[in-house]
Amino acid sequence: MATQTVIHNLTDLKPLTTDQYDACKGRAIERLQARIGDKPTRKQFKRDYALLWNLLDLLALVIFLAALAISSLHILAYSGQQATVSYNASSAAAVTGLKVDAHTYGVIHQIGFVLLAEAAMLLFFVLFRTRQRLEKWLALGLAVMAMVFVIAANLSSGLNVFLSILAPAFTIGIGFRLEALTAENLRRNADIDRRYLEALTIWERAQDDLTTHPDYRPLLAQEIWEKLISLKANSEFRDAPQDFKQGAVYRELERDAWAYKLNEHASLQPSFSPIQASRRHDEVAQTNPLSAIANGRNSRQTITQMVGADNGENGAETADDHS
Repeated sequence: MATQTVIHNLTDLKPLTTDQYDACKGRAIERLQARIGDKPTRKQFKRDYALLWNLLDLLALVIFLAALAISSLHILAYSGQQATVSYNASSAAAVTGLKVDAHTYGVIHQIGFVLLAEAAMLLFFVLFRTRQRLEKWLALGLAVMAMVFVIAANLSSGLNVFLSILAPAFTIGIGFRLEALTAENLRRNADIDRRYLEALTIWERAQDDLTTHPDYRPLLAQEIWEKLISLKANSEFRDAPQDFKQGAVYRELERDAWAYKLNEHASLQPSFSPIQASRRHDEVAQTNPLSAIANGRNSRQTITQMVGADNGENGAETADDHS
């Protein structure tokens, strides 16, 4: 069995020039702009959900229309009677301003009470199940008032108590199903709003500074590594392991990081020799090994062993040496 050892040393990797590094940043920004695209719209985040309603909802609609028709007839009769009494009382008194005849007065009351009673009862029962705290109980009180009016209208027509309660009870039952449909619709819209606002926030932040976008650093790292291995002197590092790639990219990124690591105790000198820089780096390496790895003056080596068996199969093993 023959063993071939390949040593990847970061000090042997030729670094990028300033122009090459700036070009990598430019390409990363171009890729990011192409990925971000235009300003997101809410329509882009809609999903192809299944229909909210099904066949059972058609049966529920039939029941609701039947209950609505029965109660509406009794409400028309009851509100017509009450409108007649109210019109006679108001006509007896001296009234100035706009006046309507008895027929118009009664029709407006009839249509208005039908819409108020049936729609209000259904709406407020749905709100009772979807609201919280005070709004919840206020909606329940209004729904009960509307239900009592419908029952009173049914009783005034001569129906017994059971039949008078039956129609509004069915209407309330339909309201439970309507509440479920409403809640699901609200949930879907809230999910769309959440994802849309997240994307819009990222897009707006990127318009101010593309380098703050979460995809910028990964794209920049890819561009840096591709440029590094495109250099003729670095062709042997094309298949380097992941740790080596990260160290190489980190070393390049240190170009922009120096301004954030200023030492307030550093002395101001008109010149700075390479020997002083080496001593300074050795001091930093003792306290920050990662910085030493990034800049190449380290004892860490990435060793890749290629083991070839007699049957032609190859294995790979990666280890770290610390001298």
